[in-house]
Amino acid sequence: MHGIARYTYNMIKNLLKIDQQNQYTILIGKDFPGISGEANNLKMITLRSRWISISEQWELVKILKKLKPDLYHATSFVAPVFNPFPMVMTIHDLNHLALANNYSFFHAIYYRFIVKPSAKKSVKVLTGSEFSRKEISKYLLIPNEKIKVVYYGCGEEFRPIKDPEILSNVRKRYGLPEAFILYVGAYKPHKNVSNLIKAFSRISLKVPLVLSGKGNKELLRISKELKLDKEIIFMGELNENDLTAVYNCATLFVFPSYYEGFGLPPLEAMACGCPVVVSNVASLPEVCGDAAYYVDPYNINSIAEGIYKVLTDKNLRDILIQKGLERVKLFSWEKSAKEVLNVFEEILK
Repeated sequence: MHGIARYTYNMIKNLLKIDQQNQYTILIGKDFPGISGEANNLKMITLRSRWISISEQWELVKILKKLKPDLYHATSFVAPVFNPFPMVMTIHDLNHLALANNYSFFHAIYYRFIVKPSAKKSVKVLTGSEFSRKEISKYLLIPNEKIKVVYYGCGEEFRPIKDPEILSNVRKRYGLPEAFILYVGAYKPHKNVSNLIKAFSRISLKVPLVLSGKGNKELLRISKELKLDKEIIFMGELNENDLTAVYNCATLFVFPSYYEGFGLPPLEAMACGCPVVVSNVASLPEVCGDAAYYVDPYNINSIAEGIYKVLTDKNLRDILIQKGLERVKLFSWEKSAKEVLNVFEEILK
């Protein structure tokens, strides 16, 4: 699951865990993962429209008018402009505006005429970091008092695995070597994977770079030009159930993103006992604290130096692992859900 889906899934799961008083109706897409267990106060409706589309706007309004909810929580950028009911909106980041050149004209129109008006109409806007709160205030002109920071959680499934057989099976399934550098995430421009590959080419260590996903034309081209075809492993589609084990197998996790509203993968890696190298920009220092080694994502040499330093300094690696395991204790989806439920109840009163 990508970040927004992971947030939505865990928020729903934990709200149902802590709240048996309110009735929840969830509007989902066709490919959204099911919620495990049964909840008497849960109803699910599958939308027919494509995500982020004009038809979605009309369908949402139609359903909401039929449901007549006391409160509507938009857990992604999707919120109906003509929603007649009280609304809370979660805005995860504003990279579509801050990095507008990376996106289409449609995205610019969507944010201007749908996201911005919806945020202004919302009773409360939630976001995952102080960095994102400032971005929302800057780009959407939302007053600070209307924006509440609720830090995201790190799932309990992310943990150190002691069973060598589980790790061995995952290594065989994805063709993973004994030692490797790992990146998990999308290949969007702001994720900065191209600079990661260029930085990797400057490291004189025989430790492969493993990337989740199949790669794209640009990354495959860069890999070929730098003659790294045999040193970079594109894992292909990574099964959600294998992600924890993959983090456990990795020697080092690298996340060189230019722009993050929160950044879940570094926390997930920390929770699995994997040392982390991350960018020193956006929300990442706020989230990772002193439990990561920081690099300048705009400087290829800085990324290369950070990777080399952590790989070759066992003492530093051990310190990062211990600090990481402590850091993740601050982030819990149940804690996040309780804060969100408090917002709901304040509005409902």
